Amino acid sequence: IAKKTVTLMDIEGMHARNCAKVSTLCKKSIVRVSISSGGKTADGRDIMELMALGALYRDELTLEAIGPGEEEMIAALERALNGTSV
Repeated sequence: IAKKTVTLMDIEGMHARNCAKVSTLCKKSIVRVSISSGGKTADGRDIMELMALGALYRDELTLEAIGPGEEEMIAALERALNGTSV
């Protein structure tokens, strides 16, 4: 299990574009991903759950990945969430 707490630095927060990047990334992998913020947890593959987190700029997100390549997935998730190319 790989786990990391990151600060959401995308000025727009968790919006459709970065949620779509995360969801697509997770759907292409066998790594199981969950993202938590403000007491809520979302399945990384579910764009609606990700958007429902309602995370805003500078909120803390806990990224958790389980499976082969979990460390690489955490790094890719951080890039996707903060508006950097995946």
